[in-house]
Amino acid sequence: MKLDDVAAVIRPRSGLEAIDLGFVMAVHWRRIVWGAWCTTALPVSLLILLLVPDPGWAVIAIWWLKPLFDRVPLYVLSRALFGATPTLIEVLRNVPRLWSRGLFGALVLYRFSPVRSFTLPVTELEGQRGAEARARARVLKAQSGRRAGHLTFACVLFEGALVMALLVLGYLMLPPEIAPDIELMWVDLMNGEAPAVFDLLYACFTVVAMGVIEPFYVAAGFGLYLNRRTFLEGWDVELTFRRLGERLARAGAHVAQVMVFFWLAGSIVGAVQAQEAAPSGPRDPAIVIAEVLEHEDFSTVTTRLYAPNGSFELDWLWSFLRGLAWVAVATLAAVILWIVLRETGGGALGIGRRRAPPTSPAETAFGLDIRPESLPDDVPGEARRLFAAGAMREALSLLYRASIVHLIERDGLVIGEGDTERDCVAHVEVLADGGRVEYFRGLTQSWQLCAYGRIVPVEARMESLLSGWPSAFGGAA
Repeated sequence: MKLDDVAAVIRPRSGLEAIDLGFVMAVHWRRIVWGAWCTTALPVSLLILLLVPDPGWAVIAIWWLKPLFDRVPLYVLSRALFGATPTLIEVLRNVPRLWSRGLFGALVLYRFSPVRSFTLPVTELEGQRGAEARARARVLKAQSGRRAGHLTFACVLFEGALVMALLVLGYLMLPPEIAPDIELMWVDLMNGEAPAVFDLLYACFTVVAMGVIEPFYVAAGFGLYLNRRTFLEGWDVELTFRRLGERLARAGAHVAQVMVFFWLAGSIVGAVQAQEAAPSGPRDPAIVIAEVLEHEDFSTVTTRLYAPNGSFELDWLWSFLRGLAWVAVATLAAVILWIVLRETGGGALGIGRRRAPPTSPAETAFGLDIRPESLPDDVPGEARRLFAAGAMREALSLLYRASIVHLIERDGLVIGEGDTERDCVAHVEVLADGGRVEYFRGLTQSWQLCAYGRIVPVEARMESLLSGWPSAFGGAA
């Protein structure tokens, strides 16, 4: 494996992320993966269906050969991931070698292993056999074995569901006049008396479902294997250091080139200057000193920070900063004033228009009519009549509406536009006495259960509410 040529991002992943990486690899190289499957596993499966008279035994034989079929998608993915995607000719050329190694272990010893796709790279890619392969598999399964078992179980369910979906689809496509009764068909199937054509269709659909799900299963197991090796061997760290070394090498080469360029340029300039200065002969030192002192680098620059009277000459800068500070303070004060005016309508500062108090009481609350004229003369009597007639919700609604009307009229209860039943109970706890508060709290709970949960109170509970209303709210409205 050449990590420098890997086509995926190598980094530590969780188990589900590793499985998802396998699915993405299968989809990315889908043409060669399923092309290799259709040219190797599919012809063998069809040949078994033709040679074995009983479709049921044919399906069992095909299922038993899955570990051999799985080696082909693994061969394709393992090479495609590292930049050497094989062709179909190369796959077919390697099929005899892939299917001939380790047959006893693949088809007998480890056939029922729940982590088969996860440990398959140990024998096929690492080439380990016997005790070494078992030891290597134990190391790999220490962290990812449970996730690999979950993957196997999920793929078995997906494959079975796909077979059943294909069977149902085939049944739905039959004309109604020749379609058998589905209940009788399933009874015959369970009793082993289904028509032979049904067994053949079941076998064909099983081969199709296997061809759809099995490459995904192999790819997901390969993703778990790659992730486990990344954790164990630090592939991501190795790749990071390799790329860092390459960048440093490229940067070093550039620096060396620049240094050589400047060295050559300096040498040429020095030689030219020496050549130009040689014929002129020695110069008078006094003249040279005078020329140097006349250069602008030796000119005198005087910067006065303080005036003779001690004032700061950079007052304009400080004035500007003070102005910015005053602007910020004024802006903050304006924002605070605007918030206060918005929340109080100007009433908090004695300016603007105060919010007008409501001129008329509310007519509805929680979707209920709370006008006094909407109540009957005898509230508990009417509620008892509704309860006897089986209208539980209407009876509770009447008691609840009448209680709210009495609380508004007698205790000054104010219901806000966005208040809920719970808010109303909180207001009543502040306004009313203990008896009415306890009754109203229980009535509200029964009303909510009936109105929103469709749970009607038992007869004893309803009788308690009916008999307690006159004492809590004074009889007739």
